[in-house]
Amino acid sequence: MSKASESAAPDAAAIGLRVDVSGLVVRRGARRVLDNLSFQLAAGDLLVITGPAGCGKSTLLQTLAGVLSVDAGEIQVGGRPAAEALAAGQVGAVFQRDSLLPELTVLENLLLPLMVGRRLPRRVAMIRAQVLLAQFGLVDIMHARPGRLSDALRRRALLARVMAVQPELLLLDDILAGLDAAGRALIVRILSPPSGRVATIIATTSRPEDFSQDAGGMLLLPEGTAIRYTDTL
Repeated sequence: MSKASESAAPDAAAIGLRVDVSGLVVRRGARRVLDNLSFQLAAGDLLVITGPAGCGKSTLLQTLAGVLSVDAGEIQVGGRPAAEALAAGQVGAVFQRDSLLPELTVLENLLLPLMVGRRLPRRVAMIRAQVLLAQFGLVDIMHARPGRLSDALRRRALLARVMAVQPELLLLDDILAGLDAAGRALIVRILSPPSGRVATIIATTSRPEDFSQDAGGMLLLPEGTAIRYTDTL
């Protein structure tokens, strides 16, 4: 294998960052959406967050991604403040809002963070993009623009773009919503391949059973506030 191929291929072994959340409080108005939340997640593990609509699942991910500020508590990623991991580009997130650039093709959306963000040579970036296109079943539509794709294909393209830069912590907000059984199985298989998980992963879902064979734990957010954590699903 050439040096370019070696640098372009995703890591085979499990990687990731440890996550430590302590006493986390996030308010919206007078309501505490997250109330004294604490949990730990080992590097390379998958944590599934579930609960009814409005219980704080998306709020937690947005807080971990630095989108929302913290009213109290502490978040450590890889043994340092979460802001440092974010600044270093070690955290990738897929939220429910589609952020693919509509004027670019699927291939161009994958190349952009590699060439601009990671400053890879085009040849190396193209190799990595082609690996991901094949992995996500997107080869046939690589030259299509997002507006011409189904919701399911756009979500796969968005996840592929985030994974292109190989984040060590991956935050996924209801990534399986609206997918059929085959689509859900494909995403779960990509996130947890036999060779090892691609990153530490925190995923929200209303269907925890889709992750049941792969998750290391489940965080249940009952309506409004508090937390129950189990080591197995």
